[in-house]
Amino acid sequence: MPKGVTRRDLLKTGAAAAAGAAVAAGAALVPNAASAAPSPRRAPYVRRQETVTLRFMTHNTLEKPAGDVLKEMIAEFEAENPNIKIQLDEVPNADVLTKLTAYAEGNDLPDIIDGQFGLSSFISLNAALDITDRIDAEGLRDSFIPVALQAAMDSEGRILGMPLYTGTDALYYRIDHFEEAGLDPNSPPRTWDELVEVAKALTNPRAGRYGFGMYGKTHTQRVIHFMQNNGPDGEMLRLDRESGIWTILCNSPDSIGAVQYLVDLALVHKVVPPNVVEMDYPANVSAFAGGNISMLTTGPWGAQTFIGTNPELEGKFAVAIHPTPDGSTPKLRQGSLVYAIGRTTKYPDEAFKFLKWIAHDRQSYFAAKAGYGPTTKAALEDPAIAEDPFLSVFLEQSLTAVVEPYEVELPEWNRIKDLFDPEWQAALIGDKDVTTAMNTAAQHFKDVLGDRAELKYPVS
Repeated sequence: MPKGVTRRDLLKTGAAAAAGAAVAAGAALVPNAASAAPSPRRAPYVRRQETVTLRFMTHNTLEKPAGDVLKEMIAEFEAENPNIKIQLDEVPNADVLTKLTAYAEGNDLPDIIDGQFGLSSFISLNAALDITDRIDAEGLRDSFIPVALQAAMDSEGRILGMPLYTGTDALYYRIDHFEEAGLDPNSPPRTWDELVEVAKALTNPRAGRYGFGMYGKTHTQRVIHFMQNNGPDGEMLRLDRESGIWTILCNSPDSIGAVQYLVDLALVHKVVPPNVVEMDYPANVSAFAGGNISMLTTGPWGAQTFIGTNPELEGKFAVAIHPTPDGSTPKLRQGSLVYAIGRTTKYPDEAFKFLKWIAHDRQSYFAAKAGYGPTTKAALEDPAIAEDPFLSVFLEQSLTAVVEPYEVELPEWNRIKDLFDPEWQAALIGDKDVTTAMNTAAQHFKDVLGDRAELKYPVS
């Protein structure tokens, strides 16, 4: 791992990135994007004395060990605030958007809502309260790592929630599998070619083991990490701040090349499970923990999730920098899990107090105990985090990470993802060639965004 990366570097880099984003956002906003749904109303200040119950919509309490840590924090909060009770509304990871949509359409949103599908889900559903004034009144803005808080800000700079954790993807790999295959576990693959060769060496179909795990069902936006590192036009979409136009790039030669690389892992090299289109995040976690796949890209939450799934796995896996075509420093999207106050809450004061407790006041504790990426500057100074061998890789990658505008500003982003996924799956199983699949996806993007988007590359 390169030396010389400090937590101070991370804070300085993040602050510069956030400042640049703020200036750009002020220069030109996306036409009809943030205005596609009614503006979030500001959370009113209401003083209450009676005991209230807050509905907390979350998928994190279903995870191990993060769920146990979060429940412990909830119990502590209730002990310190006897007039506030927390009622869990536990929703599986993949069902969060469906449930959130139903709540919003029924005008019955939980007091705290889950942002598993990104800030765009809050914007498109007009689901979250604007808590900018509360954040500033409490002096919280500067206490967050800038790139983490940026994921909770819309195109107008309004803060719609707080990030509970953040992180990029890195490469997890099974040390024991490397040793069994005669590979050096201290030399994980750094280039795409090395990833192919190592995955081949690790694959043993008769034993039910495959070298690499991929997300073929949900979380397919992780394809973006490969697109981003395959050339300047490797991307889903790019926003021109001056014109407000989104350039569609999922069918660029750079993007097609990245998707082709991944498809070849499945169809040519056969180093991923044959049921890849059925592999969502839980399935990949289970396969890695159970020994059916040897390498998998995921975020800092992966380490403790693997151990929670299979305690015997502790000490048998490691994490490395995300591979790139030539082994250079990766450019990766920074993903943050943002929780927000539901627009229909009757208890905005109490909801903000609880949200601040889990996502700010106790974030260091959560990050250290659950092994999830820190979002506050205080957490970076926590020895338990600073000395964590897994988190150090993710903190290093955060220095060059980016928050994608479409994930936090584009209300149609989740709809676009839903249109991309079938094309990705069709390519993965060989029903379509990659170029045709990506051209079809690009046309879908154009159909959804209309005059707000342009096709840089032809779709036929």
